[in-house]
Amino acid sequence: MRLRKLFVALLFLVLFAVLLLTGTRWGLGLIVKGVNSFSGGAITVGSVEGRLATAYTLGNIHLETASADIDIETFQWAWHPLSLFRGELDIVFCKLSQLTVTLKVAGAAAEKETGAPALVALLPPLDLVLKELLLSDLQVRDMEGDLLFHLLSLSTKFEIKDGLVRVTRFNAESPDIGLEFHGNVARQKDWVADIMGNWRLAGYGFHPSRGAFSLKGAVDSLGVQVSLTDPGEIRVVGVVKDLFGKTTWSAGVDAQNINLEKWIYHCPEIILAKVHGDLTGDFGHYRGHVEADGFWGVADQLHLSSDLDGDGLGIVFATLGLGRKESYVVATGGSISWEKLFSWVADLEVTDFDLDMFFPGFDSVISSQLHSVGDVTEEGLDATFDLRSMQGRFADYVWSATGSIGLTEESVFSHDLRIESDSVGGVALVRGTEFSWENKLSWMADVDLTHFDPAFLHPMAAGDIKGNISSTFEWHNNIPIGEIRISRLAGTLGAKKLSGGGNIAVTGTALSTSGLLLSLGDSQLLVSGELEDSLALQFSFESPDLSDMGDQLRGELTVQGQLFGTRDAPEIGLTVVGENLQAGKEKIKTVQGHLKARLGSAASIDAALLLEDSLIHDFELEKVDVVVSGTALDHSATARLSRPDGELSFLVAGRYTDGWQATISQLALRTTRYGEWAQQDVVNLELSAERAGLQGLCLAAVTQGETGSVCLSGSLDRNEVHKWSVDAELIRLELQQFAEMNSGLPGITGRVDATLTAGGDSQGVIFANGNINIPEVDILFSVADADDVAIQVRESVLRANLQDQRLALDLSLTANKGGALNLNAQVQGIGKFASPLGGCPVEGTLILDKYYLSSLAVFSGYAVESTGWVSSTFVIGGTLGQPEINGEIAVQEGGIDLPYQGITLDNVVIAIDSKALGANIQAEASSGGGHLGIVGSIAHGKDGIEATLQLSGDDFLLVNLPEYSFRVTPDATLKVNKNRGGMKGRVYVSSGLIAPEELSGAVKVSEDVIFLGEEKVHVKKGYPFFLDLDVELGDDVKVDGYGLKGRLGGKLNVKITPADFITGKGELDLLDSTFTFYGRSLDIARGRILFTGGPIDNPGVDIRAQKVITAETARDDEYTVGVDINGLVQDLQSHLFSDPFMEDTDILSQMVVGHSFATSSEEEGNVLQAAATALGLAGSSRLMKGIGDLLLIDDLHLEGSTKDEDVSLVVGKRITKDLYIGYDMNMFSQLGQFRVRYELSRGFYVETRSSSESTGADLIYTFEK
Repeated sequence: MRLRKLFVALLFLVLFAVLLLTGTRWGLGLIVKGVNSFSGGAITVGSVEGRLATAYTLGNIHLETASADIDIETFQWAWHPLSLFRGELDIVFCKLSQLTVTLKVAGAAAEKETGAPALVALLPPLDLVLKELLLSDLQVRDMEGDLLFHLLSLSTKFEIKDGLVRVTRFNAESPDIGLEFHGNVARQKDWVADIMGNWRLAGYGFHPSRGAFSLKGAVDSLGVQVSLTDPGEIRVVGVVKDLFGKTTWSAGVDAQNINLEKWIYHCPEIILAKVHGDLTGDFGHYRGHVEADGFWGVADQLHLSSDLDGDGLGIVFATLGLGRKESYVVATGGSISWEKLFSWVADLEVTDFDLDMFFPGFDSVISSQLHSVGDVTEEGLDATFDLRSMQGRFADYVWSATGSIGLTEESVFSHDLRIESDSVGGVALVRGTEFSWENKLSWMADVDLTHFDPAFLHPMAAGDIKGNISSTFEWHNNIPIGEIRISRLAGTLGAKKLSGGGNIAVTGTALSTSGLLLSLGDSQLLVSGELEDSLALQFSFESPDLSDMGDQLRGELTVQGQLFGTRDAPEIGLTVVGENLQAGKEKIKTVQGHLKARLGSAASIDAALLLEDSLIHDFELEKVDVVVSGTALDHSATARLSRPDGELSFLVAGRYTDGWQATISQLALRTTRYGEWAQQDVVNLELSAERAGLQGLCLAAVTQGETGSVCLSGSLDRNEVHKWSVDAELIRLELQQFAEMNSGLPGITGRVDATLTAGGDSQGVIFANGNINIPEVDILFSVADADDVAIQVRESVLRANLQDQRLALDLSLTANKGGALNLNAQVQGIGKFASPLGGCPVEGTLILDKYYLSSLAVFSGYAVESTGWVSSTFVIGGTLGQPEINGEIAVQEGGIDLPYQGITLDNVVIAIDSKALGANIQAEASSGGGHLGIVGSIAHGKDGIEATLQLSGDDFLLVNLPEYSFRVTPDATLKVNKNRGGMKGRVYVSSGLIAPEELSGAVKVSEDVIFLGEEKVHVKKGYPFFLDLDVELGDDVKVDGYGLKGRLGGKLNVKITPADFITGKGELDLLDSTFTFYGRSLDIARGRILFTGGPIDNPGVDIRAQKVITAETARDDEYTVGVDINGLVQDLQSHLFSDPFMEDTDILSQMVVGHSFATSSEEEGNVLQAAATALGLAGSSRLMKGIGDLLLIDDLHLEGSTKDEDVSLVVGKRITKDLYIGYDMNMFSQLGQFRVRYELSRGFYVETRSSSESTGADLIYTFEK
C-alpha cells in the first residue's frame, strides 16, 4: 500500500507539468485565460469544459477580424487521433451553436446558392469518417444589424470509401426551406441513386409543411414517391380514373398527431390525434364524412364529427358536433360560402364548457347560446355576434354577461357589454367602446368599475376598488393624439387605503400630465409636467414605510427628481434619502445620494452616493463613498469602499475626445489578511477605436516587514492584424500571501521574482519570454500528533521561451540537502490560437540528481521515512495530449523506513514505462534478507485512475516489532482507484513471533500516570478497503506471552467486508505449547482457535491445559489435574478436571501450590483465591467458601507481567480510612516486601515499600481525565 503511494507521488511529480495544461479542465482553463489576456480582446472565451487532448467545450467565444465580428455560444470537438495510423481520419463530432457573423465591410452580403452541386467522384488520399457535424443557428448580418442569411441548423454524417459516397444523415434547415435525406450514390454504368428523405416548405399562410420522398433507380429513370409527414402524419391514398376523359377520383385520408397551431398561422394549439375521411368527387363537386379525435390545450378526449357537401362555391355542414365528456358544442344550419365573396351563418349552443381545458388553473365553466351571421361583400364586412345568454363560474365566483359585438369593414364595437359578478360584488360596464379604421385609426373606451376585487390576479392584491378608466385616441399621419383618464379611483388594495387619479395626454412623442397622483397607505407617488421639445417633468416618491409596497420591503425612502432642458440636451436632477432599507436579505442602513447630469454636446455630471452598513449579495460593506464630477473633456471620480477586514480607494481622472484617456492614482488597498498595498506611479489608460493601452500599473506592499510589488503594462493596436504586447513583473513578492488566500495551499514562506514579456497578433503568440525565480522557500506541513514540519527548497528557477512556434522550458530546483531536480523540455508547433495543443509533439528529460527522499515522512505522517536519495533520468515524449515518460528510480545510500512496521526497505528499485493510455511499473525491494516484487499497470478506467499491482516475494520481513514479527511469501493482487481499494490472494507466513505484552503503535504515557474512566474514541470511516487473503502459517511461527509458549500453526482466510468488519474463517492450533500459571507449568494437551466467518477478534476457543503428576512424585498412584477453557473469546468458560476425580479445591491446589488443599497454609489460600479469580471460577460458591475460610483480609490481587517473570500476589488490610498495610510476594523470585500507604488529600498519597533487599518511598498523584 505504501509502495503504491510512493509510486503515485513520484508519477504525479513527473507528469504534473506536462499533463496539467492538456489533461485537465483546469489546464484548459488556464490556457484559455492566457488566450483571452494575450489577444487583447480579439479572442475571448467565456467558459471551458473538458481536455484539449480528447474532447472539450468552449462557451461564449468572440472573435474580432478586420472584416467581421464572430460570436459563438458553444464550440464542441472530439476526435480519435490514433485512427490516422489506420489511414483514416475519424472525427467523433464537431458542434457549433449560436454562431453570429456581423460584417464590417459595407456592401458585403451572403452568397446564395444557385443550384445543386454537381456530383463528382471523391477520391481523397485518406478515407474520411465524419460521425457528426452540427451547426445550429447561423446568422449573417450587415453593419446595420439587418439579417442577410439565416441557417437554423446543418447536421450531417457521412463517409467516403472505395469510390462510394454513403450519406448516413444530411439535414439543412432555414426558415423557408428544409432538406433531409440519406442513402448512397454510386458510379456504375450510369449514376444510380437509392435515396430516401424528407423536405420542408413554408409560406402561403401555413407554417412549414414537411414531407417525405424517395428516389430510386437510374438518374435518367428515377422513381419518386412523396408524402406529407409533418405536422403530424398525413397520408393520402387515392385513384384518379379517366384522366383525359370524364375524370373522377376517390381518396382516403388518414392523419395522426396534427398540430394545427404548427400548421396554420394564428391558429391555437389544436391537436388532431387521429383523422379519417372518405371523399369522392370530380373537378366540380365533392362529398364525404370526416371523423377526428384530438385535444385543444389541456382539453383532451375531443371528438369531431361532420358530414360535408361542397363545391366550388362553398361547404354545407349538415351536422357539426364537438364534444368532450359532459361538455359539448353543437352547430346547426352551419355553412360557409364564397359565392359573393365570403359569408357564414351558424347557431351555436355551448353546454358546460370548461375553460380549464384551455387555460390550466383557470377554474371557469361557461354555458351559452349565440348566433353569428357574417358577410364579406364588395361593400365591406358586416357581422354580428349576439350573446343571447351566457353564464359562467370563475373560481368560486359566479358571473354573467350579456350584450353583443359588432364587426364591420371599418370597426369593431360594443355598446352594451356588461360583465358582473354578484358573489364578488363587482361590475364592469363596457360602454361606447369602438376601434375604427375608416378614415383614420381611432379608439375610444369607457369602463366603469364598481366594487372591483382584483384578488383573482394575486392574493396580495385583494381589495375593493371603484373608479372610471376612459381613453380616446386618433392617429393623424401615424401620430397618435389622445388622452387616458383615471378618475374617481378609491378603495383598498392589500389592506392599504388606495386613492388617486389623473390624466396623461399624448401628442405624438410628447407626453404631459397636469398631475398623476397615486396613494397607497402612507406612500405616495406624484408626477406632473410635460415631455415635449422642452422638458419640464417633476416626480417624487415618499414612503415612510416601504412595507406599503410589499411584505418583503422595509424602511423609509424619499426620492425626488426632475427632468428639464431640451430633447437634444436633456438634464436630470435626482436626490435619494433612505434609512433601514431591506429587500429580502439585502440590507442598507442609510443611503444618501444626488445626481445632476446634462447630456448632449455639453455633457457634464455631478453625482455622489453614500451607503453605510450594507449587505449586498452576502457581501458586507461598512461604507461606500463615490463622487463623480466634471465634463467630457475633464472629469474625475473618487471611490472608497470599506469592510470590517479592509479598505479600497482610488482616484480616476480622464478626458474624452477621439478616445478616452485617463489616469489612475492614489490606489490603495488595506486589508487585515493581505496587508497594505499602494500604487507606486500614475497609471495611464487609453481606449480608442484604434488602440487600447495600460501603462505603469504597479502595486507595492507597504506593510511593515513585508516587501514585494506587482506590475503590469500592455497594449493592443486595433488594426487588421491586432498586434498586442504585454509586460508583467513580480518583484520580491511574499509567497505567504498566496497561502492566505484560502487556496488550499500549505503554509509557505519565501519570496518570488518573476517576469513575462510576450507579444503577438490575432492569430497567436509570436514570442514570449518568462522567468520565475524563488531563491528559497519553506513549505510548512501540519502532521497529526506532531509539530509542524517545514520542507525547504532552494534556488528554484523556471525559464520559458517561445519563438518560431517552439516552446522551450527549463525548470531546476535544489532541495535542502543539496539534491536537485531538473526538467528540460521542448514543445513544437505551439503558439497559434487556432491550432489544438493536444497534438503538439513534446520531448525532454527529467533528471533527479541525488535527490533525498526525506520529505516522504511529512507526506505520509511519518509512516514512511527515508535517509536515502535517488539519481534518475526520465525521458519524456509523445504529445501534450498524450505524453509518455520512461525511467527508473533506485534508492541509494539508505532505504525506506516503515517505523510503524519496524522494518527498512533496502535495494528499492522502481521502473516506469509510460504510454499514452497508461503506464507499466515494476518495483523491487528487500527487507530482512527477504525479497518483494511488484508488477502492474496504471491506466484510466471508469472510476478515474486505476492501478492493478501483482505482489510476489520470498521470506520478506513484513513486520519486526517487539510484540510481533513476521516473514511472509506473498502472492496477491492489489487493485485501487479513487473510490475503493482491495487485495486478494495468498500469504505464506514462513516464520514469526507473537509476544504480546504491551502493544506498540502509540506513544506510551509514563508508568507513574494512571488514567481513570477513559472514554472510547469513535473514528470516522475512511477509504473503503476490501481484503480477501488466504493465510497459511509455517512451522516456525512461535508465540511467547502471558505465560503461553509454543508454536502456532494452521490456515485462515481473512476478509474485510463492506461493513468494515474483519472476519476470519479457518483454524489455528497451539502446538508443542505450555502455559505457566502462578509459577507452575501446564502442558497444552489440546489447543484450537476456531474462526467460522465471524469477527476475527471473537473466535471460538477449545483449550485443555493439564499437569500430570507421576506416581513417583505423588508417592501414590499417578493422577492428572487441569483446566478446560471453551467458548468465544468474549465469553470464555473455565472448568477444572482431574483423573481420578478430585474436588475443585484440591484440583486447583495441586495445579497452583503442588499439594492437597488440606495441607495449604493461609498464605497459600490467598494465592488460590487469586488463581480462581483469574480462571473465572470466582462464581463457584463451594470453591470460594473453602478458600475464604483460610483468609481474613480486605484486599487480594495480582500485579506484574508473566513474560517478565514479575508476577506478585498482593494481600492487604485497611487499618483506618486513610491507612493501608499490605504484603506482596513475587511468584517467581519468592521475594516478599511490606507496603504501607497513607492517603493525603486532593489526589496525593505516600507509599513505602520495604524488603530484605531494598527500602523506598513514592509520592503519587492521581487525577481523572
